[in-house]
Amino acid sequence: MTLFMEQETRFFTTLKISIASVLFFGFLIIVYSRMDPDLWWHLRVGEWVVKNNSVPRADVYSYTMHGFPWVNHEWLVDSILWILWTSNVWWITVLLFTLFVSIPLLYWIYKARSYVELWMILPVALFFSRMAGVRPQIISLFLFFLLFELLQRMYGAEAKFLLSEKDNPSRQDALVRYACFLPVFFFFWANLHAGFAAGLSIWGIMLVIHYIRHWWHTRGFHIPASFHTDIVLFGLSIILTFANPYGWYLHKEILAASLSPETLEYINEWQPAFATGMLTPVFFLGAGIVFLFVSKAYQKIAPELLGVAAATLLAFLRSVRNGPFFFITTVPLVQKSVETTLLMIHIKRRDYPFTHHEKTVYIMIGTTLYALLLILFMNGTTKTGSPYPEQAVRFLHSYMKEYKQEIHIFNPYGWGGYLIAKAPNTQVFIDGRMPHWVNQDGTGAMKDYTQISKKGHWQTLFRKHKINMVIWQNKNNQPATFRTKIRNRILSTHIGSWFANLLLNDDKDTIDIVASLRSQEWSVIYEDEISIVLVCNSNGPMDCYGHD
Repeated sequence: MTLFMEQETRFFTTLKISIASVLFFGFLIIVYSRMDPDLWWHLRVGEWVVKNNSVPRADVYSYTMHGFPWVNHEWLVDSILWILWTSNVWWITVLLFTLFVSIPLLYWIYKARSYVELWMILPVALFFSRMAGVRPQIISLFLFFLLFELLQRMYGAEAKFLLSEKDNPSRQDALVRYACFLPVFFFFWANLHAGFAAGLSIWGIMLVIHYIRHWWHTRGFHIPASFHTDIVLFGLSIILTFANPYGWYLHKEILAASLSPETLEYINEWQPAFATGMLTPVFFLGAGIVFLFVSKAYQKIAPELLGVAAATLLAFLRSVRNGPFFFITTVPLVQKSVETTLLMIHIKRRDYPFTHHEKTVYIMIGTTLYALLLILFMNGTTKTGSPYPEQAVRFLHSYMKEYKQEIHIFNPYGWGGYLIAKAPNTQVFIDGRMPHWVNQDGTGAMKDYTQISKKGHWQTLFRKHKINMVIWQNKNNQPATFRTKIRNRILSTHIGSWFANLLLNDDKDTIDIVASLRSQEWSVIYEDEISIVLVCNSNGPMDCYGHD
């Protein structure tokens, strides 16, 4: 190896270490500072599970859906979070969830053999940063990654397809090695988070493709020795997912939430990728590069990997929430494609090496892209989400002691979990558990919430739920964000506003509900920079709710 090659290798290793460090500490900042709105009700439910030594089976935290059947598929995570929270070791939680979201990226950086592979990892890190935090689905992201790496060794490129099982001892060794592990793995996963369904799905896809290949090449239906082991393993893993406090109702809940039109309509994270800000130029650029490499080297990639990548791509296009699964199954595929494509380029350019000018241009382009993506990633570390109404909740505690009547409070969707945790004597209108909850008559809290907050149809629904208090964001006292200034001062045209919404993906209420209430017999009893609390101060309900 020449001195130049040694220096280049040393520089590449240093670059990998520096990128890995930036990503890890960036995610550490995100997880530490970003308090997910659902975290609060997770803590409250974890407290309930620990104290009652049981799991909740019906809603007790809201008055709009009180008693509605509830399957909490994250009950074990909630319990662990509550124990860590009350034990004053929350730093362990932060570190664990940082590792859960970082380990796949760090592993891919370790496996990278070229600058192109490193560049392809950064957009994935940018996507992960939007979902990072102390969130149970991050556990599924990590477990899905572990499972996919194991399945690659069992059915993918690292378990080479041979017609004779005797000629493939690594295949049999892998099956024996994982025979006891995988069913137990799915047992724990099913009690931690509903994402185990995605793991079973890719395993089933790999099994089908693997044995179709076998039967196609053998031109018959000869059953290999490993087939029975695979079926027993897969079947036992499915059976053990029913070993949870809810039994088969857990699977029913997963199916209901996944297919719920309410979830797809109301929750941004569940919507199709093309309906959110995910299909930005960065995504199209990355997708184009992925297609370029895959199209050049698809013949060298195991069909099992291609099939799973295609399936997770369809799932991602249907719902942004499936994005991590798509990237986990695609990045290894891209890395293999990049290595093959770069080798082909090297062979073709062997007699026509790149000039110094060409290398300089490529380095400048690559450096610019690296810098841009890292800036975008680090910008994400400063976004901690909307503040919570801490002072308003303290006021509610004192107000509730004096208020003798039952209070039905109308609250923002993102504050429902916080109120469940911090104002336990107050039942909420809506929180993060309820988007897909629908009564037999087709009504639901999420549908009513949207009618009130987005469309302004509050009179009838306030009367229906007997709402006599409102806690809401005090947007008048909050300083304009950088995104808002860009939209208002620069992109003021119709096309510019649409473009800003596509890239920045901000949610905006179309109705100023506080102004609407003030025009009726509602008065402000508390106000600070974050929140505002209103109550009806009239003697009759018609004055409170007005006319339809």
